[in-house]
Amino acid sequence: MQQWEYLSVVLDRAGGVKHPRYLNNTEQEAWRDGPDALTYFNALGKEGWELIAFAGENEEYLFKRPLIEEMHATPSSNGQARRRVS
Repeated sequence: MQQWEYLSVVLDRAGGVKHPRYLNNTEQEAWRDGPDALTYFNALGKEGWELIAFAGENEEYLFKRPLIEEMHATPSSNGQARRRVS
């Protein structure tokens, strides 16, 4: 049976631009200097993440992708999502 991994992204505004601030409830260092939301979301899409839900009141986006055995997600704050071996 297919298993999934999930990623929660919460945006915040800095200098009039939205940036990913929290990834799975962890605040990203220097998030104000990181990629804008659209750039980050495009990088996630290239890594196989699919948007499945959006909560407008707190700018939270939920993504999923198929889980690969013995690997888990570690999206980086530079707009690239990557995987590492557990």
